[in-house]
Amino acid sequence: MIDWHSKIDTIKAESFLPRLLVASGETVDSTAYYWDNSKRSDKPHILFKYTLAGCGMIEVGAQTYRVEAGQGFLMCIPGKNTKYYYPPDSPVPWSFVYCCFHGGRVEALYSRITAKYGHLFPLSRTGQIIERIMGLRYLENKTINAADGADIVFSLFTALQRSKNAEELTSSGNQLISQAKQIIVDNLDGQINVSYVADALGVSREHISRVFQAYLGITPHNYIEKERIYAACRLLRDSTLSIKQVGDRCGFGSPSQFGRVFKRLTKETPGNYRYKTIVPGIHDFI
Repeated sequence: MIDWHSKIDTIKAESFLPRLLVASGETVDSTAYYWDNSKRSDKPHILFKYTLAGCGMIEVGAQTYRVEAGQGFLMCIPGKNTKYYYPPDSPVPWSFVYCCFHGGRVEALYSRITAKYGHLFPLSRTGQIIERIMGLRYLENKTINAADGADIVFSLFTALQRSKNAEELTSSGNQLISQAKQIIVDNLDGQINVSYVADALGVSREHISRVFQAYLGITPHNYIEKERIYAACRLLRDSTLSIKQVGDRCGFGSPSQFGRVFKRLTKETPGNYRYKTIVPGIHDFI
């Protein structure tokens, strides 16, 4: 079912700028919706389709991908070894918006971005580019000037690039955090510090500080302090080590440093904490 459809005319089109051809919103629920791009006779163009609800399927060569809500895909039409269709096992309709465009060397942009990242891209439903594409249904007289049309196309490619950059940052950042945490836990009994962790990971002190702040909202120095205090709380509660031995075991340089950091983070002294943990009904710091 076609929810809306806008065939777009560009006023004073320029050959060096990409040109929007059509924008549309549809809902499908039948396996009759099946497009084999190698068999199409359309004039060459690029298709971007974004799932609003349900899901669709795309095939690129021998690979098959499900296009869930919040994901979009790019395809060149006509195109070899690419297909998109309504999945036969889907219990719900597939709702999507799409736009088609050509010219202005968008084919080269398409080739570069899909060669590097593939055809599938995550995008926020409330993101500006999806809102702009959906807003094309309200074009007055279904016309757009060359600059505005080109701006939408270029903004789409920029949004796709940003989505992949964000994915890469999230993946690399999470990996770095995970590795740093393990290094810290494994070395709490030594004089571990931010420089030690950065050197072990092969990154700068500044970089690891930025990543910790972005992902955990805490500096690596403060994270190390907290891990030391967590470990100290466990030893105070579960071992017979003296308070000095606990401080040494957790990497504090002196009893005074241990006491000072412990009180700052727990609001009590190590001795008081140890006493409270053996009294029923008192909650541990950890």
